[in-house]
Amino acid sequence: MKRVLIADDELHICNLIKCLIDWEAYGLEVAGFAHDGETAFQMCQELLPSFLITDIRMPGLNGLELMKKIAETLPDIKVIIVTGYSQFPYALQAIKYHVIDYLLKPVQKNELEAALTKGLELIKKESGLLQADSANLVSAQKIKDNLLMCMIKNKNDMDNRRQIFDVYRDQFYSNDKERGWQLIQINFVFRSGEDIAFIQNFLKTKMKAIMTEGIGTNAIEIITTLLGNDFYCLINGNMDYLEEKKYENYIKDKLIILNETIQKVNFVIGVSNIYADYHKIYDCIAQCEKCVLHKVYKGKDRIIYFEKVPQPIYDTQFFLNDTFRKNFANALKNEDIRKISVLLEELSVVLYNYSKRTDGKTVLGIYDILVEEFYLTIFGYSQNDEVIESKKEILQQGRYFYSVSGLFHYLGEIIGSEIQSISKKKEEQSIKPVKLAQRYIEKHYMDDITLEEIAKEVGWTATYLSSSFKKNTGKSVVDYLTYIRVQHAKELLLDTERSIGEVADIVGFHDAKYFATRFKKITGVSPNEYRGLFS
Repeated sequence: MKRVLIADDELHICNLIKCLIDWEAYGLEVAGFAHDGETAFQMCQELLPSFLITDIRMPGLNGLELMKKIAETLPDIKVIIVTGYSQFPYALQAIKYHVIDYLLKPVQKNELEAALTKGLELIKKESGLLQADSANLVSAQKIKDNLLMCMIKNKNDMDNRRQIFDVYRDQFYSNDKERGWQLIQINFVFRSGEDIAFIQNFLKTKMKAIMTEGIGTNAIEIITTLLGNDFYCLINGNMDYLEEKKYENYIKDKLIILNETIQKVNFVIGVSNIYADYHKIYDCIAQCEKCVLHKVYKGKDRIIYFEKVPQPIYDTQFFLNDTFRKNFANALKNEDIRKISVLLEELSVVLYNYSKRTDGKTVLGIYDILVEEFYLTIFGYSQNDEVIESKKEILQQGRYFYSVSGLFHYLGEIIGSEIQSISKKKEEQSIKPVKLAQRYIEKHYMDDITLEEIAKEVGWTATYLSSSFKKNTGKSVVDYLTYIRVQHAKELLLDTERSIGEVADIVGFHDAKYFATRFKKITGVSPNEYRGLFS
């Protein structure tokens, strides 16, 4: 009999886990309890159990520290975490220590049995006792899972679709007319960018277990794959069983419990129609996609059946009529952020009013068109890589929303932010020659420079430079040149014994009388008075 050690600081929890399943049926025996981490580690060293079932929060050496020591010194022990401490970062750390499962209190019998079965399979595999037939089944299952991934990735490529079908038909297909095909797509939206890879791997393992438990033994097979944030499960099972639709609610309830642990993810479950013909799998894929997009009407943490998604009566052109397009184009052209927000808010209200006669795919189509129109209006056809990447990101973000109003409010904010950014860049670009002109004046103030010379230096006409310079600085070019000369004259008057005429000549005034007049106008005193007051 393989030994099991249960570690939890509460004795009744240890007893509950011990009484939960028939250990002998699995070739296991509970060798003892530990109520703190140090004791658990000592018992692991003495008993060398095959399994350690441990809580995370324990006095002394906590569960994570215990797992780390087990991984470093006793790596053959299979660790299963059981905890009510619903903080997903702890689960992420546990994954790093190669634990085989993470279960929440109160522990469910089927979940614990599944975790133990997984651990026993790993032990057999590591000891070379896994039968060839089992290995072949695992290999065949991986091929089927990969075939489903290929089907989804190549859903729009007719040549590849045909080849994939041929492989599946020749290798795996069973022509049993009593069996049906149905696809479930679970779309996850993560609330933050932290640890996404860890969460995806965790979900991939967890979702497969949840599907297997929820769908039951009446299904001939379950084929699963994870693509990005979407988990797919293709079911080939008894038609009557599939039509009862009992398992979707089980899956939803499990996901809600799981989300209490992860605390970073929302979801929606799309369910296709059921078909007897396996060639309809691509119809199932398209249907699930429509279900997932319809979350913009139905909200988060929902089951959406394709048969209940409205067939759209009105297309995008109905909502984006000539009047709306004209108003939207004018608002973009005039960079009227407030008008854009009002138009998008009004569009949201209209779309809600037509919610029973249109679907989420149409709403996202409208969103995509408006994004394209915005970028075309602002950037034209010659869009650089940075602009293309920005547009791609905004289009993708639209797929994450669970409400029509939230979707178009986000679009209004993005457009407003982009317009402000572009306006700022335009302003900076327009003022750049003015700043260049200022720097040129500050460098050559002592020379006989003219407006035409400065304009040529910055690449503008004298007339345009003159008007822009006045607009941005409040001074004409000549007045700014005079002001700079006077500022330098003030320094020379205080720091040198030169005469007023010499100072005037150094800073670019070749007429001492004219210099005195301009100096007094700017400072309020004559050069001599200034020297007397401040020297």
